[in-house]
Amino acid sequence: MNASRNRITSILVQIVSIALLPLALSACTGAAAETASARQTTTPPQDKSALIERLETAKQIDWKDSQDQSVALITRGDFLVQMDKANAAIEKLTNDYEVPRSQIQDALWIPPKSISTQVRERLIQQLHVARQDDDRNEQQMLNADSYDHMDFPANTAIFDLQKERATDVANDLKAGDVLPWGEIKSALYVPPLPSWA
Repeated sequence: MNASRNRITSILVQIVSIALLPLALSACTGAAAETASARQTTTPPQDKSALIERLETAKQIDWKDSQDQSVALITRGDFLVQMDKANAAIEKLTNDYEVPRSQIQDALWIPPKSISTQVRERLIQQLHVARQDDDRNEQQMLNADSYDHMDFPANTAIFDLQKERATDVANDLKAGDVLPWGEIKSALYVPPLPSWA
């Protein structure tokens, strides 16, 4: 009876952890974003104006491409998402707030109108590697857990979720489906190991 209760408790802990993970991550990134947004820009004015100009150009291209009726509707949505990212970066820079380099690079990226066969195959291969990395990190975390004799079992659900996501996106790409770039990028993400692992 106790073994059954412990197993149920373990499963519930994992389910709650999975359910709360997005909330915890968004809270952390939100707090970090607010802290970063509150800092004044140290970018020299000439660099800032050149950067704003590049972002404006990317925004205009994104808008133009989003209106192209020959492009898949999902991809047109990607252009609008990118346009919003460029606009947000421009607004922060214009108001003298610091914008992380990664956010600027992301806002400057312009999605392709379609994915060629070669790019599709390369993405499928990258997803396969990401899935292997997820599995390796999960195994490493489980091995660290078994040696440390922790009170609670290692929560490897995030790796299982990422492996499933990478597999699903790879299968969709193999089938020739058009997917939002955000979904592809999310599937390529490999969660880092916790510091204790």
